[in-house]
Amino acid sequence: MISMTLHREFKMADISIKAKDECVALALLGRLSRFLTTLTAWAGALVLFINVLVVFASVIWRYALHSPIHWAEEVARALMIALVFFGVATSTARGGHIGVDLFLRFLPQHVRPYVVHASRWILFLVSVGLVVSSYDLVQAARVQTTETGLPQVIYVIPVLIGSLVMMVAALELALRERARVVLLSGAGILALAALGYVKLSLMADPASAAAGLMLICFVLGILAGVPIAFTLGMSAMVFFICDPSLPFVFFSQQVAAGVDHFVLLAIPFFLLAGAAMEINACPRASWSLSCGEWGAFAAA
Repeated sequence: MISMTLHREFKMADISIKAKDECVALALLGRLSRFLTTLTAWAGALVLFINVLVVFASVIWRYALHSPIHWAEEVARALMIALVFFGVATSTARGGHIGVDLFLRFLPQHVRPYVVHASRWILFLVSVGLVVSSYDLVQAARVQTTETGLPQVIYVIPVLIGSLVMMVAALELALRERARVVLLSGAGILALAALGYVKLSLMADPASAAAGLMLICFVLGILAGVPIAFTLGMSAMVFFICDPSLPFVFFSQQVAAGVDHFVLLAIPFFLLAGAAMEINACPRASWSLSCGEWGAFAAA
């Protein structure tokens, strides 16, 4: 009887020690996530400031001084990529990504937490895919240069850094829940991945199912409330995985190409103008002026 009591006490002590170790590990992961996302937030602000200066100087030198800065566009594009991926990493930790939760209300109350938490695992898996793909892209770009002689890695290093921070933040979010919810939601994602793998392995031409699986992932992601950006990322990642004729390095390359556009360089100016309007009375004055003009027009 005494031995059974001692065995039970030792077992409870082991469980409490394991729970304490898990809490310590999760706390350390949370600190690391907050530290990294604080760095990306400040780095994003600095990149935004530098990007505005580079684009503004490029316009002045080109159209006023008739002496264009040849490297300005390439640097501005690289800064734009850095701004986007640093912002995505920061928003991941803060839960700032936009998703559609309209369809979640139709789920039973006891099922909804598992579906909601499964979307956090999707964030982590997409981040892991971006890390793997962007690492290969960095290796391929090390010996390449741009048209003006700048190293090509200036376009892909921000993708790798942002993806790493995003992966840490997504993992911390995925583990921040009850153990039952974390394990069952993760098991559900693994089960869906296993079903997809079995389907592909039984097909003579797996590439023919890439578009269909991409569409299925997109629909399921939207219905499950996965953030829209990660729903698109998950769909694209599944497409590249299913089609063996396309190297997986194309995944991060296409993601970066989505923000590597000259027209998007106007966004920093809109952000700066919006920030300037928020700290003064300009919006209120503009609204009063608009109301007054509209009232005068209606009265006439």
